[in-house]
Parts: sequence; C-alpha cells; structure tokens
Amino acid sequence: MQQLSPASSSFPPIHVSEIRFNNKPYWGLQFGYNLSISQKLKTNCNSFWNGRSKSWLLSPTEDNANYLVSTFGLSLPPYRLPPERSTLEADLKLFQEYMEIKRMSHNTMRNYLNAAKLFLVEMGSKPLAEITNPDVDRYFYEQFIKRKTSVSYQKMHINALKNLFENVLHGRLRLGDIIVPKNDKALPTVLSMSEVSQLLLACTNRKHRAMLMLTYCCGLRSGELLGLEPRHIDSKRKILIIEMAKGRKDRMVPLPDKMLDILREHWRETRPQKFLFEGETPGKPYHARSYQQVFKHALLKSGINKRGATLHSLRHSFATHHLEKGTDLRYIQELLGHSNSKTTEIYTHVSATKLSTLRSPFEDLDFK
Repeated sequence: MQQLSPASSSFPPIHVSEIRFNNKPYWGLQFGYNLSISQKLKTNCNSFWNGRSKSWLLSPTEDNANYLVSTFGLSLPPYRLPPERSTLEADLKLFQEYMEIKRMSHNTMRNYLNAAKLFLVEMGSKPLAEITNPDVDRYFYEQFIKRKTSVSYQKMHINALKNLFENVLHGRLRLGDIIVPKNDKALPTVLSMSEVSQLLLACTNRKHRAMLMLTYCCGLRSGELLGLEPRHIDSKRKILIIEMAKGRKDRMVPLPDKMLDILREHWRETRPQKFLFEGETPGKPYHARSYQQVFKHALLKSGINKRGATLHSLRHSFATHHLEKGTDLRYIQELLGHSNSKTTEIYTHVSATKLSTLRSPFEDLDFK
C-alpha cells in the first residue's frame, strides 16, 4: 500500500492499494472521514464502499485514472483492461454518440455511461458475444439485491443495458427477458400548509428562503430551480418559464405577486451574473447538494419531525395543497409537467382534506 497526497491541501492523505473483490481487480482508496471526497468518488467514479477492506473500491479504468489524477493529484498503480475489454472506451464512445443523437439529457447520459461501464468491467474477460441473461441476473443480484439498493436505481441500470445492447453492442442477450423489479408503492411525504410556513420561517437566510419559497410556490424539481435564469421570469404575464425540464419539456407556471416581489428583492441584493440562484462562484448555479443541506437544516431548525421529508416534499406538498383547494387534477398535471395523468393521481391518496370528507360505513352502524 502506498500513501499519496492529494492535490488540494483541504483533503486528507489518500492511501491507494490494489484489492481483489469477487475475483476482480479494484483500486482501494482509504482516507479519513471526508464527505467531499466520498461524494466526488460516488458521483464521478461509480465507486462503492467495501466494509471488509474499509476502503472505496473503483474499477481500474482510464476514465477513473484521469479523474483521480486531475482531481486529487494521485499516482496510481499500473493497470490494464482485460483483453476482451480493450475496446471498452470505444464502445462507450459509440454509446454516448447514440444517446446524443437521441437527445437524451446530460444526467441520463452520465448515469447510463456509468452503468454500462460498471457492467462491462464486471463481466471481466468474458467475450461480449458470450454474455447471456443468467450473467445479467447474477450481476444484478450481486450489485443491487445484496446491497439493498433502490428499485429505481436498479431499473436505471436495466434501461442502460437495454439501450447499450440493442443499439451499440450485439450479443446473446434476450433483452425482453431481463427481470424487471416491481415499483415501490410508497406514498409521497407531504407537509401541511402550516408546516410549510413553519419551515420557511425557520430559514433565516434570505436567499435560501427565496429558493425554498419558489420551489414550493411553483412545484419545482430541485434541478429546475437551480437551472433558472432571470430571463425565465415574465413579470408582465406573471409566469415562470421552465425550459427543457424532465422529458425535454418546457412548461409555464403562474407567479403570484408576493413571489414576484421576493424575487425582485433577491435580484437587487445579489445581482446574479447568469443563474437566478448562484453559489460562491459567480455565473455558476447553486450546488444541488448544498441546496439539499439548506432544506435539511431548515427542517431540523423548524422542529418538524416527519419521516421521509426531503426537498422534493415541497413539490409533493404544492400538488397536494392545490388538490385540497379544489384545483382540477388536469391543471395540476400541467403545472407539474407530468406526461401521464396516472403520475399525478397519486396525490389523491395523500390529500387529507379529500379523505376527511369521506363518510365511513362505521358511522351508520347501530350497536347501541
């Protein structure tokens, strides 16, 4: 094992060693507790934590090597791909070109490429033409079932492999026979209107409060809020324009006068260069992870103890409160940008007002 000093003095020393896991070679990275390094590895290197070796494991690929060298200034042990995987980078480049032609979003392309790379490296020296459905099933069992990952994460990997093998690589896989897990049926976590007010009052930073207010006011996804620019606000028509949201769809949502006044005040105070809400670097959007921490801090400070509450709960709350006030479900679907009305119908299951108006048969029983 060798100790290597990262490029930035803000990071602790990183120890790198070669580790075999499930008979496959990995680089094992060990360092003192540092959330920033862990997040970077998970996001950019498709790494995972191995409790036995107490290290983060990364596949020895050229992309991972380039990232570790450029980000942390590490010198790495020698590595090479198995002979059958020597075309890995070329295959992934073709896959990326295919997704660009399909105009997939940047996040989808990044996730699919990471998923495809992890699968191909895990197949080791097995030729592509010999990879079969049982190989895929075993891979999913080891990677997702044993590690108890979410159903949505597993399905994302399935979609990545289907796109890869249907359109770029051609082996013996019967893509229609890949086992697809059932979706979870969990209801969304919704804050009451008084809890939303309590949360906003607990957030004393004016910029952070404006961000949370706009997220709830317009039912925005986190990425939609962070991608907003001042030009997306049409103050004369009192609407907010959301461009190229999920599914590459544009939509418009109404902006109340009260919210417009708050946004005008925010603009006068911060004078953003490009994005409506910028972080420490002018011209760069506020970081998604930091925004999640803003919500968590406000939630903790407000004293609201609601299991499963996340930043996305503000969007769920927006939809539910609209429904409780009598807004037609079709309009709510448009406000949220849902393609399928069934996605919007889930809010009928969490509307306390609607449920409270239902008369129980128990009230008609005569048991006196």
